[in-house]
Amino acid sequence: ADRAALYRSLRAHGKGEDKYDIVRVGLNARLDTLQAAILLALVLLPAAARILSGGTIAVIVLALPVAAALSASGATYDRVHGPPSLIAILAVAWTFGVILMAIRLRRPSPAA
Repeated sequence: ADRAALYRSLRAHGKGEDKYDIVRVGLNARLDTLQAAILLALVLLPAAARILSGGTIAVIVLALPVAAALSASGATYDRVHGPPSLIAILAVAWTFGVILMAIRLRRPSPAA
């Protein structure tokens, strides 16, 4: 009986006995199929996750300077070439970061 009440409450987004009685705090979140596939691949292949993290770090490090440089050059006001150039630069940075991380992880660590 307790389990059935728990499942009913979860189904109704944490509702208790009364309509306005919220007994569980939930999340308004879901994974679509593509996100779930990527997450599953990253969980099952931690080496791939480490390599891909290099690209993410590179983009994080370069995003602000690149956006500032494009803004200073006036490219942000150009609706035709501004956003695609930012995306292209960050895509190149991500690829470069992935390659550097792959090289770094392939190198044998020096013996202590």
